[in-house]
Amino acid sequence: MNKKGNLSEKQKVFEALKNNNVELEDAEGKKFAEVIDVVTNEDLGITMSEAARIPQQYGNIYMVGFIWKSKYMMMRLFFPEIKKPSRKEVQETLNKIYPGCIVQRFDIVPYKPCEPMINVGVKMEVLSPDKY
Repeated sequence: MNKKGNLSEKQKVFEALKNNNVELEDAEGKKFAEVIDVVTNEDLGITMSEAARIPQQYGNIYMVGFIWKSKYMMMRLFFPEIKKPSRKEVQETLNKIYPGCIVQRFDIVPYKPCEPMINVGVKMEVLSPDKY
């Protein structure tokens, strides 16, 4: 507050943001829009959960270098097996994302939480009906 007891423009904006709604006025001072926080507004019936727990998996991350449409590209892929995948397995996996690509190389790399990677899938054991 200033000496006169009025809020400054910055303080008004800050208070409006704390209340999760902001009213916009035109040059004549008439309200023409209201901005609300959609993520937390129960009136709209929208609820979002920002955090998600991914099930723990064991495997290795590979940096795969490949050619697609005459461009050399690289990406990180997580394979859920402990053993090193064959070139054919890597090629089949990459063809699902980039059809017609040609794998040049794939090397194991350390896990870095800030770098994106594609999870190839979950290795699941399927029981046959004979084992029951």
